[in-house]
Amino acid sequence: MKKYLVLLFICSHFIAIAQKTDSTEINKGKFFSNLYTGFYYKSSINDTISGFNMPTALFGYRRTINKKVTGTIIFDVTRTTNNVQVFDSTGSNLDVSYFEGSKYTAFLKMAEIKWEFIPKLSFSIGQLLNTQYLTFQDKFWAHRYVEVTFQELFRFGMPADFGARLNYEPSDKLKLSIDAHNGEGPFKYQDKNSDFIFSGNIEYQPIKELIVKFYYANHQPKQTDSLKMKQIFSSFLGFKSSKLTIAYEFDYVMSADFFNKDWYGFSAFAFYDFTEKLQAFYRFDYLIESKYETPTSYHIAGVQYKPTNTFFISANYRYFSFDKSNMVFINFGLKI
Repeated sequence: MKKYLVLLFICSHFIAIAQKTDSTEINKGKFFSNLYTGFYYKSSINDTISGFNMPTALFGYRRTINKKVTGTIIFDVTRTTNNVQVFDSTGSNLDVSYFEGSKYTAFLKMAEIKWEFIPKLSFSIGQLLNTQYLTFQDKFWAHRYVEVTFQELFRFGMPADFGARLNYEPSDKLKLSIDAHNGEGPFKYQDKNSDFIFSGNIEYQPIKELIVKFYYANHQPKQTDSLKMKQIFSSFLGFKSSKLTIAYEFDYVMSADFFNKDWYGFSAFAFYDFTEKLQAFYRFDYLIESKYETPTSYHIAGVQYKPTNTFFISANYRYFSFDKSNMVFINFGLKI
């Protein structure tokens, strides 16, 4: 009850100071889109397959109303029903049947109202991209058109969710945020089995080339007699110079299924710019405990050619140890 009173107090405070919002009209709007497509060849112990794909076809619009208020909406295309799992009271997996849906369904990826009600302090509400990995690691990795980041790929958290966020940026070196979300992800509203997921995120940049990030979240189920609280710990260290980028992250999800299963692993990547257009990169993901039965590794090695600042081409090789698959990809990314 106390936490809801705190939220009510914060909202009333926002309303009280709303009259002070700078009403200077700017009204600058911008459409944007990302197109990620390519060709792949995969050979594993189970089968061999090849084809063309389009993992991302994203369209968005951002409008700056005035100096303090911004609205952003993004639609993406993906499979919105996937990897459905149901467990009994002992944590054992149950067989279920469900309608998978189209692999190319348009869905609401983000819809945010952001209000900087006082300098350096802002409030966001709507469907928000998560600070666990999508608002920072995704940008630092900078190769989403090739592959999504470690935590998104292996489902350590939701990419977006309905909720609210308070952001505080006391300086250019430090960013802090606290969030409250439904915890159900971007494809459905809050259900009756779990409470909100609360999280905190810290990003600190002591020098221009180095940045450190820490994230923590807890998700308390309402049915506490058989379910456990899920907790997420994430740490990230990144170095970026004019030509070399190196990063490492370690992630731990305690009671990932709200029972006794803990997931954890790490990811490291590096890329080097030979010229403004040509780059080589390598990434190594290692799952110590996850939905896979054994420790699992994932390797990506490739080159990137950039004809323009918004058009990317990559030829890369990948190896996934779980099914001993060897993959060759030609990826294309365009930002409009």
